[in-house]
Amino acid sequence: MSLNTRPRSLAPYSNFNGEQIRRSNAKLVQSMDSSTLSALISGVGPTEDEILAVAEVPDVGRWVIQFAKRDVEIAPLESSGRLILSTVIVAPQASRQPAVNRAALAFNSLWDDVGTMRMGLAAPDGSLLLIDDLSIEGCVPADIERCALRLTQKASDWETIVNAPAETSGGDTAARLETDLMMFRA
Repeated sequence: MSLNTRPRSLAPYSNFNGEQIRRSNAKLVQSMDSSTLSALISGVGPTEDEILAVAEVPDVGRWVIQFAKRDVEIAPLESSGRLILSTVIVAPQASRQPAVNRAALAFNSLWDDVGTMRMGLAAPDGSLLLIDDLSIEGCVPADIERCALRLTQKASDWETIVNAPAETSGGDTAARLETDLMMFRA
């Protein structure tokens, strides 16, 4: 599955209503029990150049891929048959918070360029959460590695935006927002 494309559903929408699709996905996840999911994720890294370690978080059914500069968390979303990958991005200075939040919202509208990747607030302090997901169906360890690596690369781009100094004349402008988001366009 290409990471820049929309996920395909298990069946065409015209043949099923939303409830039936959710049931189909639930059956898929039930067929991939925790040991099968663990085996899939344990096939991820470590690699010589990027992934330092992969660790299961005990008693919560999640995993962490450790990179040199950040961690990527993996959580199965049983209701939709997907793996959710996420990484935290530091909070901006208070003066940059409104501009960074606008940029994050605008980023969410770039689905043509960033696929299923999206942003949210991670904590009340203003730190951001960069999120992507993969269908469990047909997923192999290399898909998880690619998705996690892409998240870390985009998170580094976001930290450039977050750590940029605030505009001194007239605040952060729409032109600044457009400039910030250009790095995410395909």
